[in-house]
Amino acid sequence: KYAMQAMYQNFIAGEKWQLPSEEDPFYEPYDAEVHIASALLYLQFIGYLIETREVCPLTNFRGAEQGHLEVSMVPCSPQGAPLLDTDDDLFIEDMRELIGRRIDYLLQISAAQGLPAKFDKNI
Repeated sequence: KYAMQAMYQNFIAGEKWQLPSEEDPFYEPYDAEVHIASALLYLQFIGYLIETREVCPLTNFRGAEQGHLEVSMVPCSPQGAPLLDTDDDLFIEDMRELIGRRIDYLLQISAAQGLPAKFDKNI
């Protein structure tokens, strides 16, 4: 806040007000990470070792919707290879069958849509 005020005061007084980008409080690097929004994905399906595809709303820190995230989660081997539905070990009737057992899932984000234009960096 104080650096911004000092820059403004120097600008009004006609003094040198432009700072190097490392010191400029208004400068944001092109590759800076910015938290746009958060997505909530319910994981109950993991207890049954099933694949899911979801479209999750993206909400900002104020709770306003900022777009949608398309995600899929697939059970996989520890090496990341998707498991086939024909595998008998995948059929789970009761979640308690998984207690003490390792579970791996492959998370894929296929799209983020409807994001505000101000976050578009043409990447």
